[in-house]
Amino acid sequence: YFAQGHPERTLDIYTDLGRPRVFDFIRKHRLFWALKEKVVPLLSLHPTLAVQLLLEHVREVPPQVVVQEVMKGSTADASQNRRRQLLHQYLHELWLQDAEAGAEFHLLQVDVQTDDTPRQYL
Repeated sequence: YFAQGHPERTLDIYTDLGRPRVFDFIRKHRLFWALKEKVVPLLSLHPTLAVQLLLEHVREVPPQVVVQEVMKGSTADASQNRRRQLLHQYLHELWLQDAEAGAEFHLLQVDVQTDDTPRQYL
């Protein structure tokens, strides 16, 4: 697909296969616009690299989009817990980078953080 001028299809394949080199592929081919549709798969594949990439490109993928994408989807306990952990990681790093950028999600961040580490707050 890439040779035929369809890098977004190659991105789909790399993401579906769970290839960590997908992050380098996105950067190399400047596919930042495609991140909106890949938030959860990328966070699931490699949370640290995904958060870093999302934070580098908050204009292309604003925090509102990331939160919306992570919050929707499966309601199964394991999946929901995993998504909340990913959301906590993203919001925490967003806050460290720019507290104002994620200000509207501060209460949500506290909520997911207390889910993640409740004993710390007792």
